[in-house]
Amino acid sequence: MGDGFSIILESPGKPSILHLYIPHIPPVARQLGAEVLSITVYTTDRCPYCIAAKALLERAGLEFTEINLSGDPGRKASLKEKYRWRTVPMILIGDRFIGGYTELSALQKSGGLEAVLREESS
Repeated sequence: MGDGFSIILESPGKPSILHLYIPHIPPVARQLGAEVLSITVYTTDRCPYCIAAKALLERAGLEFTEINLSGDPGRKASLKEKYRWRTVPMILIGDRFIGGYTELSALQKSGGLEAVLREESS
């Protein structure tokens, strides 16, 4: 599989291994020029899909702001209600809610990520 990586989550008595494959992603940021893009990734500690989402964005050459919700259950609850989304990561491009890692990955694979970035930066 090449560019994949493994995340080992340890819990009492049961280590879990999650292998994620993130293919080479052309640097989207370079293709978009010097436009300023606002990407926010809400995460929690020990979240493998949060790690994968951040890795996908980094490989695409995109800067993002990470906001860790582990110490703020009230804010996490209000975001869950606002976006009607139960899990992290919660990813926003501009003011547009994208979803989680699965949705971000699908958007990238379909070529839609670049379109959303262009749309949100204009």
